[in-house]
Amino acid sequence: MVKPIVLANALATVVGAGYILCRLVAAIAPDFLFSVGQSWLHTVNLAPLRTMSPMPTGMFVLGLVTSMVVSWVTAYATAELYRRWAS
Repeated sequence: MVKPIVLANALATVVGAGYILCRLVAAIAPDFLFSVGQSWLHTVNLAPLRTMSPMPTGMFVLGLVTSMVVSWVTAYATAELYRRWAS
């Protein structure tokens, strides 16, 4: 049986690590990051969204925390509903 808290913790950790990795790629190879983003969004032009200033530390931390919280809540709710409906 899936344990909701364990799944939520695992997903939040993976999302947090992915967020940090993405930020590192953005700092080291921004052209690569934009190429990948453009390949995912097909017809959307990302060029106007590009900034020349680095992300402030506070914004980075806010994005990290909120992405982990949202992923934790989503995973917990999904696992809890699965547990209840599978019974």
